Amino acid sequence: YIILKPGMWLNEGSYGGFEVLIDNIAVYPESKSGLTGVAARDMPVTATDYILEQNYPNPFNPSTQIAFSLSKKEAITLEIFDILGKKVATLLTNESKNPGRHLVNFDAVDLSTGVYFYKMQAGNMVEMKKMILVK
Repeated sequence: YIILKPGMWLNEGSYGGFEVLIDNIAVYPESKSGLTGVAARDMPVTATDYILEQNYPNPFNPSTQIAFSLSKKEAITLEIFDILGKKVATLLTNESKNPGRHLVNFDAVDLSTGVYFYKMQAGNMVEMKKMILVK
């Protein structure tokens, strides 16, 4: 069985086999002589669903990146909350984004050390993740 997750594709290979594409990196199947190859591919990243990724780096000081992927053009709201649920920042407000992967920078220079949550709303989907600011 092959389980494909968002950001992964299975294409017919040039020699009758298949290649697995993971975020634009092609991994070819193993042959008797070993791995046949790994190569970068120029393919658009398209999401099969809405995906909110874990911020990177995490923990962070003082800035981090939040990545998300969309399967269709959608209005996105991205907000940051403290541990008590108080909104401390709004990064996107109903901003129209095209399908694919997007990165948003968050600078927490004015915030204190602690646990924060970021919430993304896209259409009917709402997802929240935790991040840690360490100064």
